[in-house]
Amino acid sequence: KTINIIKRLIFVLMLSMGIFLLYRYVIYRTVVEPMIFDGKYIRNIYSKYNIKINTSKKTLTKGEQTISYNNYTNSFMSAIFANNKYNVNALLSSANLPVCKQLKWINNMSVNENVKLINTELKYPLIIKPASGEKGFDVLTDIHDNDILIDSVRSLQKKSINEIIIEQQSIGEKYRILIINQYIIYVKYENVPIIIGDGKSTIRQLIKKYPDIHKTGPIKHINEKLIKQQGYKINSILENSREIRVTNVISVTNGSNESIVDPTKINEVNNKMFIDVSKALKLNCCGIDYITPDLSIPYTTAGNIIEVNSGPGITENLLSKPKIHNALIDALFSTRNYV
Repeated sequence: KTINIIKRLIFVLMLSMGIFLLYRYVIYRTVVEPMIFDGKYIRNIYSKYNIKINTSKKTLTKGEQTISYNNYTNSFMSAIFANNKYNVNALLSSANLPVCKQLKWINNMSVNENVKLINTELKYPLIIKPASGEKGFDVLTDIHDNDILIDSVRSLQKKSINEIIIEQQSIGEKYRILIINQYIIYVKYENVPIIIGDGKSTIRQLIKKYPDIHKTGPIKHINEKLIKQQGYKINSILENSREIRVTNVISVTNGSNESIVDPTKINEVNNKMFIDVSKALKLNCCGIDYITPDLSIPYTTAGNIIEVNSGPGITENLLSKPKIHNALIDALFSTRNYV
């Protein structure tokens, strides 16, 4: 009898371990997307620096120094923690770092109770988004009243998104800061995609033409409520030269153009704050999304972190710039702070 009990315990333990490993694999591969250090384009850069890559061992060698790039950037637990936006916001707030004021939609409270709490604690306009996610999926911006708030929450709940964040929307320009091993690789500006009318095409048609006109990726997150706020519908013909916004998800994966910010234009207080964010979250690699009217203004005056991505990508456009890959190689072969 004792032997049977021990066998059952061993079976349960092995089953639990298998489920955990499967969960870890699925989450890490589908949500936490580490930088790709052995991609075709970046391998061309390695050759310029006499860096040898061993894809079977997943190592990079420069001179006598060899580093592993297999899960190189962040520990599993740090990456998983960083994937929950609510937890990240709470931790950064406790460290006196600038974040947007936010609340979590409380599922065991009534709609009226939630709305009352939100009206008490936050000011419109609001953003509604899942606690976990990336690339702007299911992020709803420009929520201006209680009716839109409730409709927006319900639209996420219909997608079985059970952990929903309500956030006070920040005003300003959006920047992405890439940090590796506490070195700022770059600060880039990403613009809001703008549709310009020609007097003949509908807004839907102009959205379809947008990538060819502006040499960007497609606009994937179309906000019809935002279009309606500007007096149009998706099938309205837009007057010649009339400009409107059709999305407020600002990202190169959503039609934005990117440009590197001159480092001399950034307040040093902000640069230190960006590094402090990576330290607070114990991330060797992260992409910080920051909104401010002006990067020359210290964050203590204006500016908020809206998100921290533990698996940021880097475009070929940026990798083609010598200053960027110089900074990237130097950072990769510097001390890794968190294992």
